[in-house]
Amino acid sequence: MRKLHEFSLLVISLCCCMTASLHAATYYVDFGLGGVSFNGLAPIPQGQDGPFQTIEQAINAAESNSDSGDIIFVKAVASYDQPLTISEDGIQLIGYEHSVNETTVWSDLDDGRGVPPNYNEMRGLANGMPVMHKQPEINLGNRAAGKAIYVTGANVVIRNFTIHDCLEGVTGAGNFAEGTSNMTVENVVGYNFGPLIDDDEGRGITLSTMKQSWIINCRILNAGGYGVSLTDLAAGSTIVDTDVYCDEGDPGQGEGNGCDYYFVIQDTSSSTIANCYAERRDGGDGDFPGHLGHGFVLKGVASNAKSNTVQECEAFQVNEAFWFLGPKCTENTVTNCYANKTDTSENVGGSIFFSNGANKNRARQTRIKNARGGVTFDVDGGVAGQADLMSENTIENCIFERCENAINFNPHNGNPATKAKDNVFRNCTFTGRLTPTLYKEWPPGSGIYEDSRGLFYAHRDNENTTFTNCIFSDFPVRDFESPATVASGKDVYPTEDEVNFINCCFDQCGDGDPITSEGFPETQQAMDSDQAYIDCILASSSPFIGSWVWPSSVVIDEGIAVPENEDFFGTPPRQNGAAVDVGAIEGN
Repeated sequence: MRKLHEFSLLVISLCCCMTASLHAATYYVDFGLGGVSFNGLAPIPQGQDGPFQTIEQAINAAESNSDSGDIIFVKAVASYDQPLTISEDGIQLIGYEHSVNETTVWSDLDDGRGVPPNYNEMRGLANGMPVMHKQPEINLGNRAAGKAIYVTGANVVIRNFTIHDCLEGVTGAGNFAEGTSNMTVENVVGYNFGPLIDDDEGRGITLSTMKQSWIINCRILNAGGYGVSLTDLAAGSTIVDTDVYCDEGDPGQGEGNGCDYYFVIQDTSSSTIANCYAERRDGGDGDFPGHLGHGFVLKGVASNAKSNTVQECEAFQVNEAFWFLGPKCTENTVTNCYANKTDTSENVGGSIFFSNGANKNRARQTRIKNARGGVTFDVDGGVAGQADLMSENTIENCIFERCENAINFNPHNGNPATKAKDNVFRNCTFTGRLTPTLYKEWPPGSGIYEDSRGLFYAHRDNENTTFTNCIFSDFPVRDFESPATVASGKDVYPTEDEVNFINCCFDQCGDGDPITSEGFPETQQAMDSDQAYIDCILASSSPFIGSWVWPSSVVIDEGIAVPENEDFFGTPPRQNGAAVDVGAIEGN
């Protein structure tokens, strides 16, 4: 069973202490034993006392009660096929398997035993395989319609349910004027949201205008639009210990493209995503979903997305693993995160991504492997902010391993002249790929693939990018300027006069031959005389074997990326005499 994050344990404790003392009545629902003649006040029929037969009966009874804080316990028997709406404040809808404690508002499913711990068990559940612990099930039977649980009341709790085959799973829609708040969604498992043939439809769990709310220990599989989201001023909310997967979306088989945003905080501030996981899977048939998907998205377009945090999260096989998006996306932080992709022949980004005017954001202590671009600056032509600078963002103490390009100044489908400006990299380690990846055949039909490896992918305007105390290893050229891209009408924006390196190390960059030009100074003397390289070192052996001898002015790590479960930062940075350590600081 998945270990709960400290955030989860805190909110569970608070909810139990609060709700046990406030609730006015307790109702029971049992699809098997319940009946229309019972009052819902007992789990087992005893005269007039007995469980309701439907959840809707229990909600109606709770909403007709003038007191708030009513509890509805739903037993895991059979499946419910009607959408539910909760408009009253304080209602708690809690699933149970065998037993409950009415006094402490406890269910035997509260420990998460009904939540699949990983993708394989989640896929098994969706395939109808037997499970050890069953949760109450809501199945609307139509992926194109219906919201399984729709909540407009405040202080509502939804816990221990499995929901599938509808347009939206759990939707909280607060009131802007009243500032609806404190909704909790916990141990909710969901799959098959949105019509399979359409793109960008379907929502797993969405809280909109629900301030100070929680999404805890949930699992979502195949939501066509958003997996889990906080939108429209859902300020001060938290998503924790939650996984989102997608393994469908093959247009060649008549399917849509798969999940779009796995996690998103949109037009919302001061919220957190912690210890969460996003993964795009092949479903066992070798074919990944057609849409590359976006892992963790911080999006500020209509309203501010400010002071949000994504921490201790992982993304696999998705594009834009951590995406800062929009002109109102500002002062957010991604920290202690990890992204990787296994199929390096597929043009999947897997990177830290800034676009459409995202500014003053920070990525730190994060590790990216096998990315098309370790860090990417781009413009999405379908989103506001196409003319806004991606500016004053900071990337520090990060490790980027086996990247096609360390920095991707990408034209995509927006204006390539929109600049990436005044962005800063500190104490980062970048390593390139030893062999080229077969991304683009050029000329088409020739069977020849361009070698797009380079420190920079130089197809977006850029200005005043600064690297301080960074290591670069195994990049054959400085600026990759694609002939295929140029031929298609995209402009080239070289980086020679726009990038500064301070106290950096370059190992195996270029071919070591000063006669040929790969864009790098290929002797120490040439580097010392180039004003773009201040106190930089041109290495002659690999930082990954730690075999060189350094001048006393610069101290270099061994550079080997640490295991995923270790921190790679130090407070304060390690020192060797008066010299500052270079590259990502491993903290050992």
